[in-house]
Amino acid sequence: MKTRFPSAGTALHMFHAMKFLLDWIDTHGLSSIADLTTDDWTQYGEHVGAREDCTYSYRVSQLVHLGRLWAHNVDLPSPYAFTAPSWFSAKYSRWLGPAPVEYENKTEPFHPEAISALIVAAHTVISGYLDGTLTVGRRGIKKTAETWFTAQGITLPPGRLSAENARQWKDATNWLQSYDAGSVRSAAFVLISYFTGMRPQEVLHLQRGCLRYNPVTSNASAAAEYTIVGREFKGLRDEYGDQLSQGAQRDQPWVTIEPAARAIEALEQLARPDTPYLFAWNRRPREGQQRQGEVVTTPSIGVSLGSFITLWNAHATQNGDPVVPISGPTSILSENQSSDAAQLRIGTTRFRRTLAYHIANQPGGEIALGIQYGHVKSVVSLGYAGRGESGFPDVVQLDALLGSWDDLTLLAEELEGGSAISGPAANRVRDGVTAFAAEFAGEVKTEAALERFKRSGLTLIHDNARAHNVCSYVAATALCHPTRATNDDSGTPDLANCQRGCPNIALLDRHFQEKTRQRDQLLAEIDYLPAPLAARNQQIADELTKEITRHKQGENNS
Repeated sequence: MKTRFPSAGTALHMFHAMKFLLDWIDTHGLSSIADLTTDDWTQYGEHVGAREDCTYSYRVSQLVHLGRLWAHNVDLPSPYAFTAPSWFSAKYSRWLGPAPVEYENKTEPFHPEAISALIVAAHTVISGYLDGTLTVGRRGIKKTAETWFTAQGITLPPGRLSAENARQWKDATNWLQSYDAGSVRSAAFVLISYFTGMRPQEVLHLQRGCLRYNPVTSNASAAAEYTIVGREFKGLRDEYGDQLSQGAQRDQPWVTIEPAARAIEALEQLARPDTPYLFAWNRRPREGQQRQGEVVTTPSIGVSLGSFITLWNAHATQNGDPVVPISGPTSILSENQSSDAAQLRIGTTRFRRTLAYHIANQPGGEIALGIQYGHVKSVVSLGYAGRGESGFPDVVQLDALLGSWDDLTLLAEELEGGSAISGPAANRVRDGVTAFAAEFAGEVKTEAALERFKRSGLTLIHDNARAHNVCSYVAATALCHPTRATNDDSGTPDLANCQRGCPNIALLDRHFQEKTRQRDQLLAEIDYLPAPLAARNQQIADELTKEITRHKQGENNS
């Protein structure tokens, strides 16, 4: 459907495309866009295609928006009309080259250590605010400093506190800025975004009263008692095809767990009484500045998250608490971001991406606060059941496919490199890995290739880093699903509940090496443990020895 008006975002991109074109026109001795000939447009298209400072998709958008600009002006008289861009009725690849075919989610997930530390920080601040142990705001610096100087027997001159006096007081008292309302809101954004899978705009438009408490009437987890109602924005258009910038009420609530629910409780206590929004914009626009929105923008919340991390790390360093890493391989920042505290900005879309990635790739892993990814998956997924347009299940499935592809690639390389394989499922794993290598080795992960991979049945082979083995899953014989007859998730193994003796297990050399290390560590601890624990260590070590011996002897047992 053709829209009547472009969205604000489209208009902004169109402006940038026009500005880049006008800069090019200026450097080529032309006076206006009306002077461009078809040859000029062709030359400009080649100029855009040669750019190396932007992505392929951005170069495409440059051409698309100029084509739209021509279409909007096609009926205008000179000098407002101009010649149609030469790519308007042709393929962009003529100017830009073939499009990249790699099929992946470009949004970078947070490192597990970074997101865990950030969740701990956010949960600590929210809990402290709700139970009263964390005071939001502070007495004026001048009053506090004057009290300290008086206690030291120092008389300050009247008037404002000088910079020198302030620095003297801060250095002597190890002063740190207190947490404020912005800190609580940033912490709440982290918990709500991560534990619901909401998009940033959906979080920022939550309103007072959005949280629902539903008493559990079965043996279901108490963490599934909380639902959140709100608005959605993605892909919504009116009858004319124009984007619905105000969104629409989501017909299915999000389902979440207690940390996100407590974050909403904190926001409701903080919220101004004159607005229904939990993330209402609190500042007045500066003179000459126009701002019509009622809620915080996504760029501003990204900056607020950076400030929150900086403040948390300062307190954590002083108190001995874990810091959120902002440098090194586990950094919370993207690869191209500066770790300068004054410039920290966190990508708000990365929370949703991270949740999907870790659910797909670390189902047995622990996030933080004792919460398991597998548990979060079962809860959060309730809020997306039957919603193909939501996108979140697709993101999880894509990450699972990519992870399975990478696992099989690694297994193929290990077997080709001479690794032995043992265990009850050794033959099945070897056959599956061989089939994968024959059909997919070296192939680019296009959408079509991933669809073939999904249908191949090879995704039932899982490299279980938690249990240090390979699972060739067969639901009928799997020991990880003791209640699989009534389990809706029986199509995939429960990698967090892998059982020794399962007929679906196989070991490669690296698994053998890790089990040997575990066995030796258990035996080394026996002399220092009470008798019951020592007996338990010995029992596990004996079971590991059986697996180790079987691998050394090259037994398949299949």
